[in-house]
Amino acid sequence: MRKLPFAIWKGEARKALVSFRDEAAVEGLNFFKANFDRQSFLDDRLKFWEPRKNDKTPGRKILIGKGSGRLKRSLRKETTGMDIKWVSDVPYAKIHNEGGTIQATQSVRAHVRRVESRSNNKKVKYIEVNAKGESRIKVVKTAQGIAMVKAHTRQVNTQIPQRQFIGYSAALMEIIKKIYHRKMNKLFTGSEI
Repeated sequence: MRKLPFAIWKGEARKALVSFRDEAAVEGLNFFKANFDRQSFLDDRLKFWEPRKNDKTPGRKILIGKGSGRLKRSLRKETTGMDIKWVSDVPYAKIHNEGGTIQATQSVRAHVRRVESRSNNKKVKYIEVNAKGESRIKVVKTAQGIAMVKAHTRQVNTQIPQRQFIGYSAALMEIIKKIYHRKMNKLFTGSEI
């Protein structure tokens, strides 16, 4: 153990703690950003994110927007005293991290749509196969036209699965413990492990 006057040791201890806090904050930020590359949350084990439904761009990562990556880039660290917080200012960060239901009213503008309904105007033939494997030709009469749809509103309930990317992690706590032990060992012995 090093022998230092108390005033000097107190200053060294304060520097070591601030250095620990800053290094832990950066390490945590990098850890949470790595979850986007893993497409899972690493706690005591990997918790993989649920894939997107009706994925039109299958090669794209799950929480990475169409090239923007705004959610990942929005993560930042905030330190106050010895407290560390990792935050995001993106409005949709919470719903992705925790999951839940988005309830909204959607406005639909007036529009025209094509209508096909049964009538005596046109005959269409197709082959129908029953449960026994027997097939027969069936004729269906259809009519085509257009219908005017008035402007209206509808309730939409969208279920967002939890895709946690930030929060308590046992793996991150182990990394932070190692940083703490290394900093304290340097403070008391003068050498890092």
